Amino acid sequence: MRVAYAVTLSAILVAASCALPGADVVSSLDAGGAAGVGGGGGVAASGDSSGMAGASGKGTTGGSSGMVSASGGAVASGGSSGMAGASGKSTSGGSSGMAGASGGAAASGGAAASGGSSGMAGASGKGTSGGAGTAGSGSLCSSATTDQCDTKIPNLYGGGTASPACSVSILPLPGANNVNTFWFTYGDATAGATRTGQAETCGCAGASDCAFHTTGSGYKDYGAGVGFDLNDDSSNAALPYDASAYVGLRLWLRGTTTGTRGKGFSNSPNTVHVKLITATNRHGDDYGEYCSLAPATNWVECDAPFNRLYRDGFCTPASGDGGCPDVTMDTFDKNQLLKVQIEFSSYQTSGDGGLVTPVPVGFDVWVDDVSMY
Repeated sequence: MRVAYAVTLSAILVAASCALPGADVVSSLDAGGAAGVGGGGGVAASGDSSGMAGASGKGTTGGSSGMVSASGGAVASGGSSGMAGASGKSTSGGSSGMAGASGGAAASGGAAASGGSSGMAGASGKGTSGGAGTAGSGSLCSSATTDQCDTKIPNLYGGGTASPACSVSILPLPGANNVNTFWFTYGDATAGATRTGQAETCGCAGASDCAFHTTGSGYKDYGAGVGFDLNDDSSNAALPYDASAYVGLRLWLRGTTTGTRGKGFSNSPNTVHVKLITATNRHGDDYGEYCSLAPATNWVECDAPFNRLYRDGFCTPASGDGGCPDVTMDTFDKNQLLKVQIEFSSYQTSGDGGLVTPVPVGFDVWVDDVSMY
């Protein structure tokens, strides 16, 4: 959503209480730059035979991790058995073009398509005989200038625009005191696991619109996620917020996940777990909704009406750390909301010594247009 607002704080106060283990606050200084433009293709050598296509240039690094779609190599004319440059391979997104060759001088290498940040242009190669190559199609970062997601201004997060700067600030709902609230990231303690989170261009409204972008890999316990508080005190500790005036949460997502689960503990890659954390300590077994990301290149609406939220049910009154309310008798306390979390919850199976994670959790997900409604 094209909503311009900027963060003016130069430092972020991290809450001393109500904080997630391993959580990191994302400040406005983490916002990504503008999208880089891919480099031009290399020029092929000329000659009567066996011309080699020049290597294509590298795209400049920059803002959001947009996806590069390569163009096919052009066919040259002339002497015998010239080599045509093969198409560059896209980092993801559109399919790569197929290069064709004919006799004569070598064709120029496939030019790198313009893309988001740090896209690498495909390397040139030898073409096989045939017709002209077909350019790859598709781009993760749309050229749209109107919002592809919500038509209304979001009341929690819209990302802002690249000018003056992408934002990680959370907007305050009526009666909330969260002027210093920002996105945070969190994850389990798996050794070597990594995660990032920042506001970048390539949001719902195209290349100059901003969204929150998170990536991570290697999580083998409960997984990882991102989130924000709804109501903070002066020390940035989360306070309960009464959301009784609303009926649900809506947000827009795009991207991929691996090693994640869905409803009923099913093996569900490309699935996120939207959780609403309340003042009742449920030890991670919180009310929420699972949302699919398919197709990965499109913005997908995730709707979580309060009357449809549910718990996984793994925490019981007999569980450790004081247990949880019985899932058959528990109710969602929307008048005591603390946080919204977008979690990449791991799919686990029984193994020797307890639960195991067959595929470590990994994710590359964008979030935009977050609202209570």
